[in-house]
Amino acid sequence: MSYITLDENGDLIVKSGNAFSEDAAAMISSVRAHAEEFYSYGAWDVLVECWNDEMIYAQIKDCLCDTDAIKRMRQVLAPYAAYRAEDRLEETV
Repeated sequence: MSYITLDENGDLIVKSGNAFSEDAAAMISSVRAHAEEFYSYGAWDVLVECWNDEMIYAQIKDCLCDTDAIKRMRQVLAPYAAYRAEDRLEETV
């Protein structure tokens, strides 16, 4: 994996490796594993299908543990889940 960053002069450079700390990468991995396990519930499929690691990190960067990161992503995905629930309700009426 490679990522784009700034060097000491402020120039864009491409680096190999992971752009996240080990802890952040582990939390992202936990969020992804949770999303895959609960793919058919709520809006976790949206995360699996549409979110990249950078997007997940932007939401969970202040979280201290996997559980907090998953809770945070559940909050972020809640509007998608609510929209789907509302849409399904309208289909039955």
